[in-house]
Formats: sequence, C-alpha cells, structure tokens
Amino acid sequence: MLFYGDDLGLITERTKELAAKVSEKDSFRLVTIGTEEIDRFAEEYDAISFFGGRRVIVLRDATDAVLAPLKTALEAIDAQDKEAPLVLIEGGSLSSKSRLRKYAEKAPKIAAIGCYPPTGQEISDWVRRELAREKISLTKDAEIWLSTHMEGDRALLRSEIEKFCLYAHPNVPLDKEDLQDITGDTASADMGEAIQWAFAGNYPKADAAFRRALTEGQHPIAYARGVFYQLRRLEKARMSVEAGISPAQAVAALRPPIFWRDRDKFTAAVKGWSLPALQNAGKITLQLEQACKQSGPPAELLAWRHLAWLSKKHR
Repeated sequence: MLFYGDDLGLITERTKELAAKVSEKDSFRLVTIGTEEIDRFAEEYDAISFFGGRRVIVLRDATDAVLAPLKTALEAIDAQDKEAPLVLIEGGSLSSKSRLRKYAEKAPKIAAIGCYPPTGQEISDWVRRELAREKISLTKDAEIWLSTHMEGDRALLRSEIEKFCLYAHPNVPLDKEDLQDITGDTASADMGEAIQWAFAGNYPKADAAFRRALTEGQHPIAYARGVFYQLRRLEKARMSVEAGISPAQAVAALRPPIFWRDRDKFTAAVKGWSLPALQNAGKITLQLEQACKQSGPPAELLAWRHLAWLSKKHR
C-alpha cells in the first residue's frame, strides 16, 4: 500500500494501524526502512519470519528511488500469496508526476491511497467525534469556530484535541472563547504573525499584524529577533528540501513542530526562499537590529521598511 498526500499525520496513523494489525504487534515481524537504506529492501523482502506469521515492511519517506526494487519484488510474487510481506509505503507529498505514484495507481498489486488534511466542516465533525469519546462536548459557536479556524494534518489536530481534553471540565461544554484560549488564536497582536506573513510574501496581512503589534506596545527589537528565529527554522527546512525531501515533509519534521495555524505560511516560505536568500536576509536583519539600537530614524520605521522588503523578496 502506498500512502501519499499532505496529511503526514494521517499517513503515519494508517501505517501504524495496519502494521500492528498484520504483524500482530510482533516486533520480529516488522521492519522499517528509510529511503537511504533501500538496498536492504530485497533482503528484507525475502526474509522468513522467525516464529511464523506474515511480515510487514514499512518504507518511510519514500521517493521515486524505491520504485526499481519495489517493482522487482512485486513482479516476482503471486498476487494471491497471503504469506508475502505486506509493504507499507509512506510517500508524503508525491506529485501527480511522481513515477512511484503513477506506478502504484496502475499496478494491480498496490493500493494507492491519498491522504489529505480535513477542511472546514470535516474538521469540526472529526474533532467533535474525537472529543465525544472523552465525553467532552462543544457549544454551537465553538463548532462553527472550529470549522473556520482550525487546519492541519491529523497529528497536529490530535495534539490540539489533547489540550482540549486537559482543559475541559466534566459536563461543561467548551465554548468558542475556550478554544481560542487553548489554541492561542487571539488574532494576534504578535510580531510573529507579521513575520510569518512577510516570509510567505503577503504584505497586506503582514502589515496589519505589524500595526497591531505596535499598538500593543511591542518593540521593533522583538521583530528583529523574531526574524532571526524564523530564519534559523527556514534554513533548517530548506536544507532538508535541497537534500531531496518535499517541503511538506521538511516542515513536518521540524522540532518543535510548526503550529498548525502557521503551517501553510511556513511551507510557502520554504518553497519561496533559497538558502542564499535566507542567508542574505540574516545579514540585513543584523543590520536592522544594530540600527534600531542607535539614534537616527525611528526604530518602528526601520522595522516597517524591513517587513516590506521581506514580503517583496519572496516574490
């Protein structure tokens, strides 16, 4: 089975569930291989289970590099062979041009399953069902807020659900204000919001967030330091992309994880900025911080000009 798509949390969930079911949670019947270890695939595929039972092979972060050994193995077996290992492939954001995805969608011995993040009402319905298992309910306003404000893959949404469960009181429904407090969605008088939008190339939203932050009394030095923090994270993700993995996978691998509300903006920045451009932005931001500490033009004006530059640089 090939699982692919932008919902990396759902891909991981489905892989774990199937692997546990087929291997009967026997660690001797389960092996995990990364793309860089694909040379081991043929050996593992031909191995015999030590105590009997069907084996499971999980291929993580699979790219087109796994296609050749996969085809060799699958074409050598009978499709009805119930003892052949089950191969679970975590493909991530494979495009429609991916040779691995094209092969899987046509091959009779592979199930190709797309995994995409829920949106809108799907999120509200799913979160409500998950909370109901813990006997936690939501007000109508909270359900409407969920459908319009929450997004992200299953792993990130589950982390939010865990926080809802910790926050909730027995027999007291969570309302919209509760959810906003828990997720930190305060519509943000936060320099971080302005920085996220600037790196993503959306100046109007970056400008609006920056104005709110200044109104709340935040200093331009906080803006400069926030840019440095964002640059370090973007450089790390960008290096992973240039090493061969998809932007979505690079973003999902960051620790601490990117907050679900910021993932789309951060992924857009990873796609839009090169490593040399990020390094140049670091030098310019250092000059900004130094200038903000000296007498001369107002620090707010200098930071505002830098924000505009960041937003246009993405384009």
